[in-house]
Amino acid sequence: MISEMTRHYVSVNGLRIHYRKAGRGRPVILFHQSPRSSAEYEDLIQEWSREFLLIAPDTPGCGYSDPLPLEDPDMMDFAKVMADFVRALDLGKVGLYGFHTGASLACCVAGLLPERIAMAVAHGLAKFRPDERADLLARYLPPFRPQWDGGHLAWLWARFREQATFFPWYRRENETRLRMSMYDADKMAAQVNDFLLSGDEYRKAYAAAFSFNPDAVLGDMKAPIKILGAPPDPLFIHLDRLEGYSDCCELIAYESPQQAREGTFELLKQAEYGDPTPKTALAEGPESSGKGFVYSGGVRLHYRKSGEDRRQPPVVLLHDLTENTAAREEIVNALGKTRTVIALDLPGHGGSAPLPTDDRRPVETCADLLLGAISSLTGEAVELLTYGISAMIGHRMRCCSERILKHTALGFLVPAADMLEDFGKSFLPDLSRNPWGGHLMSAWYCVRNRHLFWPWYQQQAENIIPITSDFQASKLHNFFVALWQVEEKTAQCLFEDILNRLRTDGVPAFEGENMAWLPGWAKDSKLVHLPDGQVKFYGAGSEPLIPEA
Repeated sequence: MISEMTRHYVSVNGLRIHYRKAGRGRPVILFHQSPRSSAEYEDLIQEWSREFLLIAPDTPGCGYSDPLPLEDPDMMDFAKVMADFVRALDLGKVGLYGFHTGASLACCVAGLLPERIAMAVAHGLAKFRPDERADLLARYLPPFRPQWDGGHLAWLWARFREQATFFPWYRRENETRLRMSMYDADKMAAQVNDFLLSGDEYRKAYAAAFSFNPDAVLGDMKAPIKILGAPPDPLFIHLDRLEGYSDCCELIAYESPQQAREGTFELLKQAEYGDPTPKTALAEGPESSGKGFVYSGGVRLHYRKSGEDRRQPPVVLLHDLTENTAAREEIVNALGKTRTVIALDLPGHGGSAPLPTDDRRPVETCADLLLGAISSLTGEAVELLTYGISAMIGHRMRCCSERILKHTALGFLVPAADMLEDFGKSFLPDLSRNPWGGHLMSAWYCVRNRHLFWPWYQQQAENIIPITSDFQASKLHNFFVALWQVEEKTAQCLFEDILNRLRTDGVPAFEGENMAWLPGWAKDSKLVHLPDGQVKFYGAGSEPLIPEA
């Protein structure tokens, strides 16, 4: 029976550590490689969850976990946080499995917590020679800086193609050629997605792994640990470099990755765990601040919370379609200085799960899910702030619940009637993956154009709009990452439902406690259908936070 996989956060030493969980029974912790996240283990989790309770954390600075507050952390710095993560779960004896960077992490955690380890398996443990280490640290980890022309994305896709072809990726020689098939577009996209979540933080865990010499840890090892490898992994030859390890260590060479996977399953299965019953629940309740998940109607929704001011109603922020709360983090933090702010990722955006594939009323479903999430996160009535066309979802929420005291729609731009059909065909960019990475550049220029033209796909003189403070390479990159993460079917069905409502019901009026704020250029534009009622305009280069709050 395949177990449902859930996602959670736990606070460890002031950091929010994100993890995936599935299964029941004997607990096994999975440590991922660099620059990936726990997402790389989703298939393994589904396969092994029939036998184990599997918990896969994101290493600090990777995936959705907070980064270490250190400039140059070593492997033991990461391991101390992960050891405290294991303690926080309080599961008794656990198994550990790690691959590449995760193998180094598993060794260190096993060394720190020998009494809590039933079995550790380190697959592809690295021990670089001094000359190799110096070369890798000098050349393998260039800074990742957003570029105006999207060149950083072209480099990123090419870098992962090279990584599947050579090791190290920058040494393009017959001697460094890998004997493995090229990744397909979906696998490449998954790796790029994890890298994008880390950003420039990717260098820290990688550098720690390159610098780590496992001999000292293995020499003092008191926990049972199996160190294994298999070709064509380029680190397979490192098995022969290990020396001075204790009697608790065993080295195993397999003939293939599949044999290593099957062997690992059996090794973890045969270990002595003791009582397999978890001593604590593995899901925390809503946090007073920071990141978290809330389940509404059986759908996982991701949120960010900032501030704790009970003198005024909390503000609930909804980003625009194809964005996420991370892209709006600046305004969440700014508002959090004077208000309690709850920012929710729409279904299928950011860390939120998609809508059911057969949903025929996605706007209503989305509104209901968000209202349920708000009820779980706060017992108070709230004020709603929406961006872009998510105003249509906000309008539905306001009509359905007296807990929404007011609705402020920021940048709710609807095209004139004669442009609506073209808007429906072109608003969402085509994100279909291809092996050469051209879709990355298409998405980048979509994001750029949204800050230069309206609508973004029309690049004529009459479509030019004023540049705002968001037109910076770093901020554009955040919006790009949000777009890249979108689950396309959910975004498409939400957009189509919004479009149908605009066709049949028209643009909702803003009356009573509801108000629309639009950029000043829209006031006299023939391109925009202005809503009736309370509409105000803000100047070029600025956006109000909560107008007249």
